[in-house]
Amino acid sequence: MLENSVWKRYHEDKTINETLFPLLNFEEGYISNDETVLYNIVKRLLTKKELRAFIMLEAGINEDEIMKELSFDTKEDFEKNKKKAYGKIRGNKMAQELKNTHVSVRKEVEE
Repeated sequence: MLENSVWKRYHEDKTINETLFPLLNFEEGYISNDETVLYNIVKRLLTKKELRAFIMLEAGINEDEIMKELSFDTKEDFEKNKKKAYGKIRGNKMAQELKNTHVSVRKEVEE
């Protein structure tokens, strides 16, 4: 499902799990390995602009290019968007969603 996603457009080799793991400071195996589930959680909790900026930043794309592509008027607007995106990713809501998903996936495997 991720073949046509914004994620795959900018990340050929790096997984969402590999990106989220260091940002969230979780222990190994704490979040699901299902890339589609992880992508959908991130997509649901971020605005479109926050999601695209996060994906492009994690891909190492120059901030000026991101600002141009996403039509940010000022550097300040871009910085606010970036701060909100990373704040949401590191926030309790994201952590809880990821934890709940991983627990439900674990229960399915055990049954």
